[in-house]
Amino acid sequence: MEKVITFDGTGAALLGEEALKAQDLEVRVMARPNALGAQCGFCLRVGAGDLRKATRILRRARLPISGVYDKIAGPDGRWVYQPIPPRLWLAKDERAQD
Repeated sequence: MEKVITFDGTGAALLGEEALKAQDLEVRVMARPNALGAQCGFCLRVGAGDLRKATRILRRARLPISGVYDKIAGPDGRWVYQPIPPRLWLAKDERAQD
């Protein structure tokens, strides 16, 4: 299952892609779905197993994450994006800071 990471600006999403690729993480840029708001035109997709590592890299690069979502197929075949609470994607030491 893929995870979707959103940002408040296009620049942050593109810098995030560079930061993740520099750490050899598989990442894909995608257009931000309308269901996730209109703050930024792009978001990033990462594999479920890479989520915590990806968010740690992004936070260390000082790229503020606006949300993280599960990308799942809905009953009508359309993609549904379910929010993932920060406690599930932040490392223990990062949770204390937020």
